[in-house]
Amino acid sequence: MIGSGDVLLLATRNSGKTKEFREAFGKLGIAVKDLHDVEGIPDIEETGHTFADNALLKAKAVADIVGLPVLADDSGLCVDALDGAPGVYSARYAGEPANDAANNEKLLLELKRLASHSESAEAELVGERSGAPGKERLAESVEEHANESMKVLLAESLNEQVEEVEQEPEQEPEQEPEQEPELLSSARFVCSLVLYDPADGSHLTAEGAIEGNILREARGTDGFGYDPLFWLSSHGRSMAELSLAEKNAISHRGQALRRLLEMIGK
Repeated sequence: MIGSGDVLLLATRNSGKTKEFREAFGKLGIAVKDLHDVEGIPDIEETGHTFADNALLKAKAVADIVGLPVLADDSGLCVDALDGAPGVYSARYAGEPANDAANNEKLLLELKRLASHSESAEAELVGERSGAPGKERLAESVEEHANESMKVLLAESLNEQVEEVEQEPEQEPEQEPEQEPELLSSARFVCSLVLYDPADGSHLTAEGAIEGNILREARGTDGFGYDPLFWLSSHGRSMAELSLAEKNAISHRGQALRRLLEMIGK
């Protein structure tokens, strides 16, 4: 479908996505353009129920207009605590027009609300248990009937331990490992790529996914979309704290792209 020296049109106006694809295809001698470079392309309504459905809708619609092979990407974030939302609505989760900051803000609001409800329910349950009849009387009884000889034995044992500690040489305190940041839910990024050729109506589909967790607080300034909230435990960083090369090596989009290139023999 495409080869060195060719120009590949992306069915997107997302500059962040275009940057990632240019980094990948540039190594193959393939120039990448997006819908900012082409006039007369309307917004394509994404009515599909899956990422693959929407990617095919966009690729075919644009390819039929320009008469050239078109690559379309549809990707998003699926959060377990939200039953897979925002999913195919990731780009416009907070409404129109699409806005990364607003989407991130809404995502955190929804997850923190869920966490608050869960904590309230747990506190009520603990309160009910702590108020069980007879608990205070039982505690008083145990204290009143404590074995005095056991107290003496414990005191002697404690004194021996103190003497041993005093005799031991001082040791440097162990450095505590860096704690993982507070996480709100497990989640995954999913990407579907479709390369559509209007010459014969054929298309190739490739998909990728990466598991992670949603941070309570954003971290990092690179990337786009939900990257600052997507924590990768394996790397100890958010997606927005990775370099472009690091991100492409592991991301959902990078995985899908490598599979697509294998399909076309690149």
